[in-house]
Amino acid sequence: MEKVKYPETYNGRVPPEAGEGCEAFRMSLRDPFKLELARKHRIEKKVCRNCGATNPISAKKCRKCRGKNLRLKRKKIRSR
Repeated sequence: MEKVKYPETYNGRVPPEAGEGCEAFRMSLRDPFKLELARKHRIEKKVCRNCGATNPISAKKCRKCRGKNLRLKRKKIRSR
């Protein structure tokens, strides 16, 4: 694992949001299981057509506006 480089404003220290006394590391995703898990959390969602909120894949109604007009999130980039 490689260490994350923070901006010079932290003077080589770990920023406050990382927690006291901990080292921040960036993990590479080369493990196929972890890649699949990350894809599921990022792509496999439903989007409300009324308000645009993202919802879990198992949702029947929108968590924000309670509308039932949900669609799956697009998996491919739209061509222009």
